[in-house]
Amino acid sequence: MTPSFDTQDPIEPMTVGNVVNTGFRLYTTNWKPYLRLATLATLWATIPWLVILPIAIFFFVAQDYFNLLFLLIPAWIALLLVCFAHYLGDAAAIARLAFNELTNQDETLAQTRRFTGSRRWSFLLLNFLIGLIFTVMFIVLYILAAISIVAIFAAMGGAPFLQNPTAASAVNPTLVVLSVLILLAVILIFFVLLAWFGVRFSVADLPLAVETRITATDSIGRSWELTRSNVWRVFLIFTVTTIIAFPLQAVVQVAGTAIQEALATVVPEDSFAFIGFIYILSVLISLLAGIVLLPLWQSMKAVVYYDLRSRREGIDIVLRDLGDRLPPT
Repeated sequence: MTPSFDTQDPIEPMTVGNVVNTGFRLYTTNWKPYLRLATLATLWATIPWLVILPIAIFFFVAQDYFNLLFLLIPAWIALLLVCFAHYLGDAAAIARLAFNELTNQDETLAQTRRFTGSRRWSFLLLNFLIGLIFTVMFIVLYILAAISIVAIFAAMGGAPFLQNPTAASAVNPTLVVLSVLILLAVILIFFVLLAWFGVRFSVADLPLAVETRITATDSIGRSWELTRSNVWRVFLIFTVTTIIAFPLQAVVQVAGTAIQEALATVVPEDSFAFIGFIYILSVLISLLAGIVLLPLWQSMKAVVYYDLRSRREGIDIVLRDLGDRLPPT
């Protein structure tokens, strides 16, 4: 299989513009299989919410069966986990296809989906671990930020300042300005650290989707290792992608708004039919936006992962993965 686009020499690092351009060209060149996988993934993600809707209606109408919730809630959570695992497997298949295109490796869509599908529970574990890491990190950062804000508040005069904040004697104006600047710095540092950690785990699913002998925890470690010394470069790539992808989502939203305004001309806006249609339309718009944007992000992550590995492993990236896929002799 010959790639339909050019990349830089794998030994040479790709520029930010080249990474973004390659990701978009991957998407536009292979949009059919990518959108097919994105649709399957989105359908899996939709199933739990389709199931919970009739359940909610049932308990709203028949209010004498709330004891059944003790059985239905665990069953629904189990369904949610199963569907989310399938979603993650199909989403990872998009990234694997994109990476195969970059490394010129032949693999059918069925083979790709079978590989990532066999690891769906590992993807679920990976996302659970990353969610746990981010929860702990967020709590720690929040506590540190709260302590800093309390210290700033105390330096500004505490309760007397709140009782009479406009009085000249309440607090030193210079201290107020300095405290506000420190507060803004604390908030900025909080979001910078969140972005920094986000980038360090941004390609954590790619090693698990591409490499053979690897576990969920190994994949997280690989992302941490590969993004080292490239954090803000990767952050810039994803920021540029977000800016460029915004018009795609805007088109979907504008189309939905146009349909809503057209319906309002024939159906009263306060009618049940109009409200129900708008709810269904908003859900469909969200699903359509997810289907369109998921392949873009997975393609971009695949290019970022390819570039990060190229910087560390050079041309061996192809030989290593090819060796991983060959059967043992």
